[in-house]
Amino acid sequence: MGSEELVQQDAPRVRGRLQVLVLHGRQSNANLANFQISGLKTAFGKDTDFEFLEGDVTWAYRPGVDLHDADPMSVNLSKGKDFKVWFNHTTDDPRERPDLYKQQDPGVCVSYEGVEGAVDALLQRVTQEPVDAVVGLFEGCIVVHLAAARLLLDGATLPWPVSVFFGDLPIRDARWASAFDNAKAKHASIHVFGRNDEYYHYGRRAAGMMAPEDYYEAPLVLEHVEGHRLPQLQPEAGALYTRVAREVRNCCGRLVQDGTSDLHRWLRTSRPLKPLSPPLLEMELMVPRKLRVLALTGGHSCTEVLRFQCANLQQALGRDACEWTYIEGTEDWNWFEGEPIVSDMEKTLAKGAQLKNWYMDSITEATPTEKPNREKQFDPASRVVQLGGGSGLSQAEGKELEEL
Repeated sequence: MGSEELVQQDAPRVRGRLQVLVLHGRQSNANLANFQISGLKTAFGKDTDFEFLEGDVTWAYRPGVDLHDADPMSVNLSKGKDFKVWFNHTTDDPRERPDLYKQQDPGVCVSYEGVEGAVDALLQRVTQEPVDAVVGLFEGCIVVHLAAARLLLDGATLPWPVSVFFGDLPIRDARWASAFDNAKAKHASIHVFGRNDEYYHYGRRAAGMMAPEDYYEAPLVLEHVEGHRLPQLQPEAGALYTRVAREVRNCCGRLVQDGTSDLHRWLRTSRPLKPLSPPLLEMELMVPRKLRVLALTGGHSCTEVLRFQCANLQQALGRDACEWTYIEGTEDWNWFEGEPIVSDMEKTLAKGAQLKNWYMDSITEATPTEKPNREKQFDPASRVVQLGGGSGLSQAEGKELEEL
């Protein structure tokens, strides 16, 4: 069955008010999630009811595992409610490092504990009273994916028209992820990612496993420029929420404000390219930072010459996108017979600075010749001894060794 046929077959009956079920993220709860989706609620308008489903596992901060404890703002917004997670997990990584790094390491195996209960809670809720859309926030997204995996193995589909995933995350337990190896879920899905989220590369690349957007037949992938949060910067955030609300209404067979209903038009929409690397972030605050480039001089050179040599690369990378550090060797270099002659341009670029080497060397030939040093160095029969620059040998000691 093609995706277009699936869309038409699964179009739900139109009821009164839209019913949206929200699953919170890790270290969260219904009160905190309600605050997080305030922009989304505005976009849907007053004819939409939002309900929040909570996990059963109480979260407690674990130093060395969690990146941070609950901040004062999150505590206040929770209004006395415990922080929850949907399930626990273990890894085969014995190293002491934050769980974030373990989960994103393709060489680490992750095993879920207690996910059956989380999936049961979701499916029982939507069985009791139908919903029009399920919205997953961060870890809450995984619960929806797990439900899709279970139903896919049972030959069934998710019993609501569309799911929306903010800060989408993949299934890392291979026992559950394998459900999507040979089939995709017949379900409309909207996946929203922040390009400066520390989980962005992980969410779209899944640490070498299948990315969550690839679990579904008809994914719409949207991105914003912010980090690990629901978007807030206007006007881009408002436009994104409006787009999401419009697509959900279309999937539910509802007319949007301009009177149109072009169900699943994103089937013809290309996705943003998947990232090749994670975003550059300051790891303590998880905020964007510049690319840091360390440039080392070559032989008989100095930092002033190096700056000129790197100018084209600096321009290609973006002059305001990088922080450059230039360092030069520690050994003074002065011309002697057999060495390259310094050009007038190099002298100009050096601006009178002493040219440097990282180390000096002494060359002994099997049969002495008058060849330039660079040709002697490339001769397999030559013996080259590094002097200074961390070699542990002074030039005098090198001369003694050369005479042996």
